[in-house]
Amino acid sequence: SPQSDKWPEATGCANSVNTCPASNNVQAVYFGIVMPIPQVTVVAHAGFKASSTVVYVQRQNYIVVKVSLDTIPLGDTVVFLTAGDSSIATVTESVLFLRGENVTTVWRNITIFNVRPGQTAISLKSSSQELDYGGAEAHNAVQVNCQQGFQLSNLLIHVQAKPTNLGTAFLAITPDLPPSHNVSMTISSSKTNQTVVQTPTVVFV
Repeated sequence: SPQSDKWPEATGCANSVNTCPASNNVQAVYFGIVMPIPQVTVVAHAGFKASSTVVYVQRQNYIVVKVSLDTIPLGDTVVFLTAGDSSIATVTESVLFLRGENVTTVWRNITIFNVRPGQTAISLKSSSQELDYGGAEAHNAVQVNCQQGFQLSNLLIHVQAKPTNLGTAFLAITPDLPPSHNVSMTISSSKTNQTVVQTPTVVFV
């Protein structure tokens, strides 16, 4: 084929066929017909919505977050949810949105459960036969803070009337894990006309 004066010359190439068509640093001149650049197809996926993007979950407890699509889906869409670290938190595996569903008013509930103290994030990925949500993803969409808990010596305390034990009883509280910083806890009675807490504040160091 004829040499094209539009192609640049390459010099100083490594002595390798894989990196340069020339060897021994001989000047290389490219030949051939310029091929058309192939068309690149770009699919702009639709996205997701969440009622909260940062949540705090109490120890051995759960929280409910609402999720939805930000665009009315062209087809039935399944949204799969995963936690970055399932040893810290678990989440509802998937939710379904129907074709043409009014996602401006319709939400799905997902449950996030605190497995152990720590931080992780929830990611979403959808599956659909249509391009709008076929493979759409949202990485680390919901930040999850799983909080530390406390251990109680008793869940039921009998407080005798005076003079027995001076009308008092004791409750021991300890963190379930050693705290990384000073922690202050406030303790109160739901019925102060019957019982009061003599030590309303304790500090763990």
